[in-house]
Amino acid sequence: MDISAGSTDQDPARSIHDLTPMEQGGVVAREGLAYQDDVAVSFFLRMLLDDRIAEVWCEVEDDITLIWSTGTSQRVEFIQVKSDEHTWTIHAICHRTPGKVDKGRPASLLERSLSHDRCTESCSFRVVTSWPLDPPLGLLREPLGSVKRDGQDAEFSKLVNAIVAKAQAENAYRSPNGHGPEFWVRSLVWEQAGRPDDVGNTNHRSIDSYLAPNWPYLSIDIRDELCGKLQLRAFEAAKAAFRPDPGKKKVLRGALARDIDEQIGSAASAPSTAPEKALEDRLRDAAVCEDLILGALELRRRYLQRRRSAAFLALRDRDALETKVLSRLHQVYIRWNAGEFPDDPPQFLARCLAVLDDVRTELPTTVAAEDLYGLMYDITARRQHRFTKYQSDELIGGSAAKGGEAA
Repeated sequence: MDISAGSTDQDPARSIHDLTPMEQGGVVAREGLAYQDDVAVSFFLRMLLDDRIAEVWCEVEDDITLIWSTGTSQRVEFIQVKSDEHTWTIHAICHRTPGKVDKGRPASLLERSLSHDRCTESCSFRVVTSWPLDPPLGLLREPLGSVKRDGQDAEFSKLVNAIVAKAQAENAYRSPNGHGPEFWVRSLVWEQAGRPDDVGNTNHRSIDSYLAPNWPYLSIDIRDELCGKLQLRAFEAAKAAFRPDPGKKKVLRGALARDIDEQIGSAASAPSTAPEKALEDRLRDAAVCEDLILGALELRRRYLQRRRSAAFLALRDRDALETKVLSRLHQVYIRWNAGEFPDDPPQFLARCLAVLDDVRTELPTTVAAEDLYGLMYDITARRQHRFTKYQSDELIGGSAAKGGEAA
């Protein structure tokens, strides 16, 4: 987010709800900010799961702003999102990059975050990064109120003093409310969200957690579509202009919950979504009974849930597994179509399952058989595999050949 015209540091303190944002430049050019949008979605979902979060603002004041409702009062949390691929050190947090100071405005990460301390509500800060913190800074990941962050804790006090010393050496900056670097450090939580794929998987698991009580058997494809719509909502809120309608930049808990319930209710009553429908159709074409089709759909759903789990496989291993399974299924299908074995469709399905059992014994890491079966059904749902042979009119040039014969 670039700094542009807005309220100045000299404005008298006002409620966060009455302030004009200092930072609006990011609204103009949002290329490359998909990571920030994914992080915003993660806070939408946290809001649904935690009724203490009342509102999520996108590019109003900071990259993301949370309004926490604490009894009769509110607390504001200002969130900076950084996808920079480097380890975060005290130097990286406090250093002012030459040429980055804009008309005297703060330029280091610490200063830019602290500059939002200008409202009458109490405030805290969060930095969300894709890359990790330098190990000596690990205490910053502890939640506010943790005993490890207690003012009497010697290790945390040492960390606070080190950051404050570096910040003051760079520039003795204080917020519009008169607070300095120590206030920022003691009010900060650092969160390593991981790379984009990690954030996306976390968001899908959060969607599952939110939907599970009322929609435990909802199609995985509907859940994926919902996640895509939330990403679009974050994008639209971030790029919207603050004036004349600030409400377009703010997502409120009650309104979001109602919108999701309406969309889920509509989608759940509609016919099967495209991938599920493709899987169902291909299994019915292979004369698979309805009970086994339901089992295949469930195996696919469970595989996709497991695939998003941090306990599953690393991204590189997962991609290698999926490529290997797709390749082996492709190979056995081509051989079947070439007449190497006389299976009927149900027999070919059984052969495919046996191929997966063989693949499992070849893998360097342990993968459950049900995950491989679910993966096969997901590949089928994506129309990359089937259990019936191609007909002549489905082959490239098949219809043209028939036309030629008819002529």
